[in-house]
Amino acid sequence: MPHRFLADIAIADVAFEAEAPSLEELFSEAGLALSELMVNTELVREKDKVRIEVKAETLDLLLYSFLSKLIYIKDVDGLVFRTYLPVVSEEESGFGLVCECRGERIDPGRHETRMDPKAVTFHMFELSKSDGGWYCRVVIDV
Repeated sequence: MPHRFLADIAIADVAFEAEAPSLEELFSEAGLALSELMVNTELVREKDKVRIEVKAETLDLLLYSFLSKLIYIKDVDGLVFRTYLPVVSEEESGFGLVCECRGERIDPGRHETRMDPKAVTFHMFELSKSDGGWYCRVVIDV
């Protein structure tokens, strides 16, 4: 199960969960789930490449910061992505993420727009490692 949306989590929120064999693949799946919340990603071309860098003390805060940055880029630059190539590293002060994101500006005439996410929430937020890989659950305020 790469990712799936969860019903009935909260009235004004949308939740998803994702699983992946590696941490990088989990970050990619979480980014894709957020993108699919915004638009039909099958219609997004990989015209633009954006490099995102975030740092955090813990892995869960790193995922939170990454997804928050994607919402910020959508709000400020009007960009949405369909491909994520993240690299997570452990650093002296915690963790770092460098991610190449590929996509384009949202065009309401060409893209099937969906919801407009406002923020990542800490409600039911989870990032954990299991025998089979990595898991996350994220609730987005829309």
